[in-house]
Amino acid sequence: MNLKARLVSKIEKEYPELKFKKAELVTKGFDHDVLVLDNKFIVRFAKAKLYKLNFIREVNFLKKFGKISNIKVPNYTFISKDKTYGGYNIIEGRELESKIYEKLSAKKKQKIIRELAKFLSILHNFPINRARALGFKNYGFGKKEQAKRKRWFKREYYPKMSKHLTQNQLNFIRKFMAEFTLVRPNIKPVLGHYDLSHDHIIMKPDSTISGIIDFGDMSISDPAFEFNGFFDYDQNMTKEIYKYYQGPKDPGFLRRTNDHYIHRWIFLLYDSKIRRKNPFLWKQSNKIINRIIKENENSVLWSNSRK
Repeated sequence: MNLKARLVSKIEKEYPELKFKKAELVTKGFDHDVLVLDNKFIVRFAKAKLYKLNFIREVNFLKKFGKISNIKVPNYTFISKDKTYGGYNIIEGRELESKIYEKLSAKKKQKIIRELAKFLSILHNFPINRARALGFKNYGFGKKEQAKRKRWFKREYYPKMSKHLTQNQLNFIRKFMAEFTLVRPNIKPVLGHYDLSHDHIIMKPDSTISGIIDFGDMSISDPAFEFNGFFDYDQNMTKEIYKYYQGPKDPGFLRRTNDHYIHRWIFLLYDSKIRRKNPFLWKQSNKIINRIIKENENSVLWSNSRK
């Protein structure tokens, strides 16, 4: 029995009253498999034990956050007895891809910017004590995390990736990571989504946002990290959202956002080549890293910006 058949069988056995004619399997997520039923209902299955714990935490959070969010989020209407999967009515619309965003009028872009700024303001002001009570933990900042990241690059990234990178890429990555892992800014951590990529922002036909999905990577971290995905659209979008954002701000915020953006694409080189073995993502990661290198070729971006 293949994966799709196994997942469908699970639903049919536990929820025989859930009738559907068509089931589409989506496996591109790293932590969840998804069944789309009749293009009307989403069922998410946690792939591993760690993600099962995250899934329960995510569902409990969304019950609370859905009541205060300005943008629609998944509202789970059932959870399996073993709490490894659950379902919700699909949030209709299409992914807000960068090529779609580029073609929008300035007025429509501004509406999206304000909607996202308000969403992040509400999310990032969710009380930390309530977030910790739900099981969310710190991730990705502080001295220990930076030291851990530095060790991982030394023991895992460079030994496996050096033969796949050009010398120019390798030189750039080594220089960037040497600086990136030394920076220990005093930040006010927040509970965040931390995976606001285009495939998690859903747009209505009228070019407004219909929903935000996939809260599986939520943690307590640097709010600047949350903004790095907006660079995939354009730098102006990031700056505009920050302008209207009412969460914690500091003078180094946008510089850290840019650093997190670069770090993400450096990691995606590894992710696409070693972990996922995804040729499309590998090609895309190379293209973006080469563009970043070109943009910073004649600069002393990190050393000067941290003085």
